Amino acid sequence: MKMWLYGLLMALGAAEGQARLGESTNEIHARYGEPVGQSSVLGFPAQSFTFQQYRVQVVFKNGRSLIETLRPLKEPGRIDPDQARELATRIAQCSQWSRSEIVSPPGFELRGSNGAVAFLRRNQREADLLLICSSEAAAQMREGAPKTPEADADALRVQRQQAINGAPAAQYALARRYLAGDGVPKDEQAARFWMAKAAAKGHAEAKAALLKLDGK
Repeated sequence: MKMWLYGLLMALGAAEGQARLGESTNEIHARYGEPVGQSSVLGFPAQSFTFQQYRVQVVFKNGRSLIETLRPLKEPGRIDPDQARELATRIAQCSQWSRSEIVSPPGFELRGSNGAVAFLRRNQREADLLLICSSEAAAQMREGAPKTPEADADALRVQRQQAINGAPAAQYALARRYLAGDGVPKDEQAARFWMAKAAAKGHAEAKAALLKLDGK
Protein backbone atom coordinates (compact mmCIF):
# COMPACT_ATOMS: atom_id res chain seq x y z
CA MET A 1 0.00 0.00 0.00
CA LYS A 2 1.39 3.39 -0.97
CA MET A 3 2.19 5.98 1.68
CA TRP A 4 -0.62 8.33 0.59
CA LEU A 5 -3.14 5.56 1.25
CA TYR A 6 -1.74 4.89 4.71
CA GLY A 7 -1.90 8.63 5.34
CA LEU A 8 -5.55 8.65 4.30
CA LEU A 9 -6.38 5.81 6.69
CA MET A 10 -4.58 7.61 9.49
CA ALA A 11 -6.55 10.77 8.74
CA LEU A 12 -10.06 9.31 8.47
CA GLY A 13 -12.13 10.45 11.41
CA ALA A 14 -14.96 8.64 13.12
CA ALA A 15 -18.43 8.65 11.63
CA GLU A 16 -21.72 7.80 13.23
CA GLY A 17 -23.30 4.47 12.39
CA GLN A 18 -21.78 1.26 11.12
CA ALA A 19 -21.25 0.44 7.47
CA ARG A 20 -22.35 -2.98 6.33
CA LEU A 21 -18.91 -4.31 5.53
CA GLY A 22 -17.11 -7.21 7.20
CA GLU A 23 -18.09 -9.92 4.72
CA SER A 24 -16.61 -13.39 5.09
CA THR A 25 -14.08 -14.77 2.63
CA ASN A 26 -16.77 -17.02 1.16
CA GLU A 27 -19.14 -14.06 0.67
CA ILE A 28 -16.40 -12.08 -1.08
CA HIS A 29 -15.61 -15.07 -3.33
CA ALA A 30 -19.30 -15.47 -4.14
CA ARG A 31 -19.36 -11.87 -5.36
CA TYR A 32 -16.00 -11.59 -7.13
CA GLY A 33 -15.06 -15.22 -7.91
CA GLU A 34 -11.75 -16.87 -7.10
CA PRO A 35 -8.82 -14.56 -6.26
CA VAL A 36 -6.14 -13.97 -8.86
CA GLY A 37 -3.54 -12.90 -6.33
CA GLN A 38 -2.61 -12.85 -2.64
CA SER A 39 -0.67 -10.14 -0.81
CA SER A 40 -0.27 -8.30 2.49
CA VAL A 41 -1.36 -4.73 3.23
CA LEU A 42 0.12 -3.19 6.39
CA GLY A 43 0.37 -6.69 7.82
CA PHE A 44 -3.20 -7.68 6.93
CA PRO A 45 -3.91 -10.41 4.35
CA ALA A 46 -5.35 -9.21 1.05
CA GLN A 47 -6.76 -10.87 -2.04
CA SER A 48 -7.03 -9.50 -5.58
CA PHE A 49 -9.81 -10.15 -8.07
CA THR A 50 -10.73 -9.26 -11.63
CA PHE A 51 -14.39 -8.27 -11.65
CA GLN A 52 -16.16 -6.76 -14.66
CA GLN A 53 -13.95 -3.81 -15.69
CA TYR A 54 -12.16 -3.47 -12.35
CA ARG A 55 -9.17 -4.80 -10.50
CA VAL A 56 -10.43 -5.32 -6.95
CA GLN A 57 -8.39 -5.77 -3.78
CA VAL A 58 -9.98 -6.81 -0.50
CA VAL A 59 -8.14 -6.50 2.82
CA PHE A 60 -9.18 -8.91 5.57
CA LYS A 61 -8.91 -9.18 9.33
CA ASN A 62 -9.90 -12.38 11.12
CA GLY A 63 -11.53 -13.65 7.94
CA ARG A 64 -13.71 -10.55 7.44
CA SER A 65 -13.34 -7.78 4.88
CA LEU A 66 -12.00 -4.48 6.19
CA ILE A 67 -11.40 -2.44 3.05
CA GLU A 68 -12.11 -2.78 -0.66
CA THR A 69 -10.32 -0.90 -3.42
CA LEU A 70 -11.28 -0.82 -7.09
CA ARG A 71 -9.18 0.35 -10.05
CA PRO A 72 -10.38 0.37 -13.70
CA LEU A 73 -8.60 -2.11 -15.96
CA LYS A 74 -9.19 -0.29 -19.26
CA GLU A 75 -7.98 3.08 -20.52
CA PRO A 76 -8.45 5.89 -19.70
CA GLY A 77 -8.89 4.37 -16.23
CA ARG A 78 -11.34 6.91 -14.87
CA ILE A 79 -14.19 6.52 -12.37
CA ASP A 80 -16.73 9.33 -12.57
CA PRO A 81 -18.62 10.54 -9.47
CA ASP A 82 -21.81 8.67 -10.39
CA GLN A 83 -19.89 5.42 -10.83
CA ALA A 84 -18.09 5.97 -7.52
CA ARG A 85 -21.38 6.53 -5.70
CA GLU A 86 -22.95 3.47 -7.36
CA LEU A 87 -20.03 1.23 -6.41
CA ALA A 88 -19.93 2.59 -2.86
CA THR A 89 -23.67 2.07 -2.50
CA ARG A 90 -23.43 -1.55 -3.62
CA ILE A 91 -20.43 -2.45 -1.47
CA ALA A 92 -21.33 -0.51 1.69
CA GLN A 93 -25.11 -1.02 1.43
CA CYS A 94 -25.73 2.71 1.83
CA SER A 95 -27.73 5.01 -0.44
CA GLN A 96 -27.21 8.40 1.27
CA TRP A 97 -23.81 10.05 0.78
CA SER A 98 -22.33 13.49 1.36
CA ARG A 99 -19.42 14.59 -0.81
CA SER A 100 -16.41 16.80 -0.16
CA GLU A 101 -13.54 17.64 -2.50
CA ILE A 102 -9.97 16.84 -1.49
CA VAL A 103 -7.05 18.71 -3.02
CA SER A 104 -4.18 16.53 -1.80
CA PRO A 105 -4.18 13.74 -2.72
CA PRO A 106 -6.53 14.92 -5.50
CA GLY A 107 -10.01 13.42 -5.53
CA PHE A 108 -13.10 13.48 -3.38
CA GLU A 109 -14.53 11.80 -0.32
CA LEU A 110 -17.99 10.33 0.18
CA ARG A 111 -19.35 9.77 3.68
CA GLY A 112 -22.34 7.47 4.06
CA SER A 113 -25.16 7.85 6.55
CA ASN A 114 -24.28 4.39 7.93
CA GLY A 115 -20.65 5.24 8.71
CA ALA A 116 -19.16 4.11 5.40
CA VAL A 117 -16.34 6.12 3.86
CA ALA A 118 -15.41 6.13 0.17
CA PHE A 119 -12.45 7.99 -1.28
CA LEU A 120 -11.73 8.43 -4.98
CA ARG A 121 -8.12 9.26 -5.77
CA ARG A 122 -7.40 10.76 -9.14
CA ASN A 123 -3.96 10.49 -10.77
CA GLN A 124 -3.18 11.68 -14.28
CA ARG A 125 -0.35 9.15 -14.63
CA GLU A 126 -2.31 6.07 -13.60
CA ALA A 127 -5.85 4.78 -13.20
CA ASP A 128 -8.20 6.21 -10.56
CA LEU A 129 -8.51 4.26 -7.32
CA LEU A 130 -11.69 3.98 -5.26
CA LEU A 131 -11.31 2.94 -1.62
CA ILE A 132 -14.36 1.90 0.43
CA CYS A 133 -14.40 1.07 4.12
CA SER A 134 -16.15 1.86 7.39
CA SER A 135 -14.73 4.33 9.90
CA GLU A 136 -14.31 1.36 12.25
CA ALA A 137 -12.28 -0.47 9.62
CA ALA A 138 -10.04 2.56 9.14
CA ALA A 139 -9.50 2.66 12.90
CA GLN A 140 -8.60 -1.04 12.94
CA MET A 141 -6.08 -0.49 10.15
CA ARG A 142 -4.56 2.43 12.02
CA GLU A 143 -4.25 0.39 15.21
CA GLY A 144 -2.76 -2.61 13.45
CA ALA A 145 -0.25 -0.72 11.34
CA PRO A 146 3.16 0.58 12.43
CA LYS A 147 3.14 4.34 12.94
CA THR A 148 6.13 6.04 11.31
CA PRO A 149 7.01 9.76 11.21
CA GLU A 150 6.59 9.76 7.42
CA ALA A 151 3.16 8.13 7.59
CA ASP A 152 2.01 10.46 10.38
CA ALA A 153 3.20 13.50 8.40
CA ASP A 154 1.16 12.27 5.42
CA ALA A 155 -1.81 11.68 7.71
CA LEU A 156 -1.55 15.21 9.10
CA ARG A 157 -1.34 16.69 5.60
CA VAL A 158 -4.47 14.82 4.44
CA GLN A 159 -6.26 15.57 7.71
CA ARG A 160 -5.51 19.29 7.46
CA GLN A 161 -6.69 19.43 3.84
CA GLN A 162 -9.93 17.64 4.74
CA ALA A 163 -10.46 20.06 7.61
CA ILE A 164 -9.91 23.06 5.32
CA ASN A 165 -12.39 21.50 2.87
CA GLY A 166 -14.99 21.46 5.65
CA ALA A 167 -15.07 17.81 6.79
CA PRO A 168 -16.20 17.95 10.46
CA ALA A 169 -14.58 14.63 11.43
CA ALA A 170 -11.22 15.88 10.15
CA GLN A 171 -11.72 19.24 11.88
CA TYR A 172 -12.37 17.45 15.17
CA ALA A 173 -9.38 15.14 14.69
CA LEU A 174 -7.13 18.11 13.91
CA ALA A 175 -8.41 19.93 17.00
CA ARG A 176 -7.49 16.92 19.13
CA ARG A 177 -3.99 16.97 17.66
CA TYR A 178 -3.57 20.59 18.75
CA LEU A 179 -4.86 19.80 22.23
CA ALA A 180 -2.41 16.92 22.66
CA GLY A 181 0.50 18.34 20.67
CA ASP A 182 0.32 15.28 18.41
CA GLY A 183 2.42 16.05 15.33
CA VAL A 184 1.81 19.79 15.79
CA PRO A 185 2.76 22.33 18.49
CA LYS A 186 0.33 22.23 21.41
CA ASP A 187 -2.06 25.12 20.82
CA GLU A 188 -5.38 25.43 22.65
CA GLN A 189 -6.46 28.40 20.54
CA ALA A 190 -6.02 26.42 17.32
CA ALA A 191 -7.76 23.46 18.96
CA ARG A 192 -10.75 25.63 19.88
CA PHE A 193 -10.86 27.05 16.34
CA TRP A 194 -11.15 23.64 14.67
CA MET A 195 -13.36 22.24 17.43
CA ALA A 196 -15.80 25.12 16.91
CA LYS A 197 -15.79 24.51 13.15
CA ALA A 198 -16.69 20.85 13.68
CA ALA A 199 -19.28 21.64 16.35
CA ALA A 200 -20.98 24.15 14.05
CA LYS A 201 -21.53 21.30 11.59
CA GLY A 202 -23.17 19.15 14.24
CA HIS A 203 -20.22 16.98 15.32
CA ALA A 204 -21.40 15.67 18.71
CA GLU A 205 -17.95 14.91 20.17
CA ALA A 206 -16.69 18.36 19.17
CA LYS A 207 -19.64 19.99 20.94
CA ALA A 208 -18.93 17.98 24.10
CA ALA A 209 -15.22 18.78 23.93
CA LEU A 210 -15.93 22.52 23.64
CA LEU A 211 -18.14 22.40 26.74
CA LYS A 212 -15.39 20.57 28.59
CA LEU A 213 -12.80 23.16 27.54
CA ASP A 214 -15.12 25.89 28.81
CA GLY A 215 -15.53 24.05 32.11
CA LYS A 216 -19.27 23.55 31.68
